[in-house]
Amino acid sequence: MSECEWDPAGYVYDLRFRGTFDGQNHVISGINCSTNEDYQGLFAYNGGTIKNVKLTNSQIKGANTVGAIVGDNRGHIFDCVVDSTVTVTGNNEVGGIAGTQCMKVENVDDAEIGGCYSAATVTGENHVGGIIGLQHDAVAGCLSRAKVNGVRASGGITGVLESSRQGWISGFPEDEREDRTYNIDFGRATLRYNVSMAQMSGSGKSTLGYREPDTPEAPREYGINDNYCAY
Repeated sequence: MSECEWDPAGYVYDLRFRGTFDGQNHVISGINCSTNEDYQGLFAYNGGTIKNVKLTNSQIKGANTVGAIVGDNRGHIFDCVVDSTVTVTGNNEVGGIAGTQCMKVENVDDAEIGGCYSAATVTGENHVGGIIGLQHDAVAGCLSRAKVNGVRASGGITGVLESSRQGWISGFPEDEREDRTYNIDFGRATLRYNVSMAQMSGSGKSTLGYREPDTPEAPREYGINDNYCAY
């Protein structure tokens, strides 16, 4: 059953948003949607640039790939704010800014989320993050004060960081949180200069995620610094 007062912009992939949406720091409020459909958010698919917008007093509920600003980000999201009056709910790939962030498309060199803030309540089953649920490209300079509740693979910044070249990280139950966390660099998929003050609940939780152990077949490359967790 679907009850939506909002149809996400760019809902059809072939007609995804490709332009520049500059909110000029205006506030969008009252987006209410409860559906069993995938790709829910202010935008469904983004292949352009979304920036300078604040989302408040909204409830966004979908199946998979659900984010407050974008369901599936394949472009740029800069300087967006999602406040504590927003709830984002789904099954898999659920994030306080974006549900997923995939590789580049068309004229976009690399997908990126930068300078964003989320204090949303984010709830899902797998791949749940205060900023992004499933990440393939760069997330930099973001602050998460989200309330994150996930069953498997959830994190204050990202639930799963994945790269087609190197590997992935996720928040599994056996993880131990650290005051300072890895600055992950798996080729294109990077986490830099982010701060997590997220409130974690449920199982599968971690600070920024879990780095899969090295194996001879798939060695991992990473650095330590830049990201910070304050609880």
